[in-house]
Amino acid sequence: MRRILVEQIVKNLTTPSILSQKYGLLSKEEAEEDAKQIEYAAFVAATQHFRKEPERNGGSAAQVYARKSSELMVEFVKAGPKHKEDRETIPDLTILVDANGLSILLELLESRNLNHQRYSCVALCKLAEKASSLSPVDAGPPSPTSQVYLGKQYVNNPTFSDVTFLIEGKRFYAHRICLHASSDAFRAMFDGGYKEKDAKDIEIPNIRWDVFELMMRYIYTGSIDVNMENALDLLTAADQYLLEGLKRLCEYKIAQDILVDNVSLMYDLSEAFNAMSLKNACIIFILKNFDKLHAKSWYSRLIKRVLPEMRSYFVWTLTRLAEADKEEYTVKVNFFIN
Repeated sequence: MRRILVEQIVKNLTTPSILSQKYGLLSKEEAEEDAKQIEYAAFVAATQHFRKEPERNGGSAAQVYARKSSELMVEFVKAGPKHKEDRETIPDLTILVDANGLSILLELLESRNLNHQRYSCVALCKLAEKASSLSPVDAGPPSPTSQVYLGKQYVNNPTFSDVTFLIEGKRFYAHRICLHASSDAFRAMFDGGYKEKDAKDIEIPNIRWDVFELMMRYIYTGSIDVNMENALDLLTAADQYLLEGLKRLCEYKIAQDILVDNVSLMYDLSEAFNAMSLKNACIIFILKNFDKLHAKSWYSRLIKRVLPEMRSYFVWTLTRLAEADKEEYTVKVNFFIN
């Protein structure tokens, strides 16, 4: 049926009519390309309508399919034959962004048509923008748990120290009460059945002194300077010791270095450490930089990997929007001509 409609649209666009006398007649090449775009836009509109039908008998969806294709065909005829760089867009296709509309946009990401992929990326970015600063790492996040800090004067201070860590052969003085309050990892270390529970000196392997000192400074003060030189090592330590606030600070800094050539590796990193802020930053970067990424040999594989997380991210986004003002949201998808 879809092929038949394309053929019929081509015929209508290339057949002399009252409109063509006024606006000009399209060539067969132009008409064939336009017909594919018209049919696909109509199909998307009909699919969304079908998914919202209570009984799903397809009758009203077929009417939407026919009506939308007719409306768009008239607009193309009015646009007339022009050079490709001067061609106008057909009217915006408005997609209601609920669960069904989101599914349509995500399906477009895997379309064989590059324009359809591009339009989906643009629409999803618009959706993120509607959530008012939903860029996942546009500000350093606060610690997710409230905590009272001892202060910087007690960092590596033997005063009242009741536990000592050995790092690279050097002693680091600490206070169990501070560590106990900081994370589940330290609570398990001191309350569980581990040898560290009653140990005075605890050896910490596989971590540099400077990284450990910064991690402890964060525990004691709630604030440290994270930069690109130490962010990855601190992320590793924060993940190991379950310090979510420090972990998110590291993700924020690392996300500022996402590039076209490293976004796939950055996404791998986010999965390795279950770093959700970094993962969401990768998703937004991929959508915003489609034109630079789609030619990469690994792009299609990356999209397949990212799609499940992308769906989760935008479901979360829709939930945020709904909780904000209970409104339905739409995005407009422009189907440009190649």
